[in-house]
Amino acid sequence: MPADINVLVVEDDDDIREVILNTLNESHRFAEIKTVVNGLDALDIVREHKIDLVISDIAMPKMSGIEFLTACQNEGLGEMVTIVLTGVATVENAINALKLGAFDFLEKPIEYDEFSDSIRMAVEYIQKVRTDKASQDIHVKGNIQDFHQQNKTMLQEVHNGLQVKANLSGLYRNLVRIQQILKHADDNIDEILLVVHQFRLEPENINTEDLEKLEKFQKSFEQMTQLTGSGQ
Repeated sequence: MPADINVLVVEDDDDIREVILNTLNESHRFAEIKTVVNGLDALDIVREHKIDLVISDIAMPKMSGIEFLTACQNEGLGEMVTIVLTGVATVENAINALKLGAFDFLEKPIEYDEFSDSIRMAVEYIQKVRTDKASQDIHVKGNIQDFHQQNKTMLQEVHNGLQVKANLSGLYRNLVRIQQILKHADDNIDEILLVVHQFRLEPENINTEDLEKLEKFQKSFEQMTQLTGSGQ
């Protein structure tokens, strides 16, 4: 059996407590076994330490086993597995203990085989709960990883979408600018063609104003070429 289970024995009778400890040590190898003699001290232990298995008497000084289990339940400390022992095995005691989450209810004097079987079943139950929780944690972790991956994919898609939108926005601005350049060129095309024709025939007769028109047209053409990317 695994040695990672912590046990708390709550018993005020020295002889019975010795029997419980001997049975625990012979049955399994536990991480730690703590002992107290009343429910009040037991409550302090479970508040400060992680306890997996509790073996508790009912009739004890200061605080009974039923009062101890009630306090644990009220404080949300009821995750440990509890085996209840009693010298007065009444139906009322049994019902009260089971209502408070007791795993098993045994009558004193303790019979070794019965007590050993109860411990074994309690340990197996603790192991099963841990296994189920580990599987659930893995499942949840997988879901979280899937969620992060989906978010990452979604953010990438949003980023790509924004990039496309930015590219389209830039393209739209370029197209608007090209349209303006073409419109200006169209409005002056006849004049430009005349100047070009004159420049080819009589370059010596081109004046400063005509040269400025040609330079302006050339700059507009170069700008339009850069905007369309055909100059790359």
